[in-house]
Amino acid sequence: MAGGNPFEPYDVFGLKVPRYKMAAYGIVGYTILITGVVIKKKMAPKTPITFDSPEEEAWVKKYITFRKAELHKPLLVQQKFEHPTGLY
Repeated sequence: MAGGNPFEPYDVFGLKVPRYKMAAYGIVGYTILITGVVIKKKMAPKTPITFDSPEEEAWVKKYITFRKAELHKPLLVQQKFEHPTGLY
């Protein structure tokens, strides 16, 4: 623990602010800064998906439409999506 009197004043813009309040202001400021950075990163747009070939893009679109249709069915009736090569 650091020694010293927590009520020892610091001169900030001509005001005498106790050490404990300066520490609290620092912690609050740091928390606000980190929260702002996290919120800003969450609001950033997602990177677009790029496909290597038109066949891959067509396959992904076909899979998405299949999954959307399957989600409306009961769980025990849903089927697996079959890959054209039989890999999945």
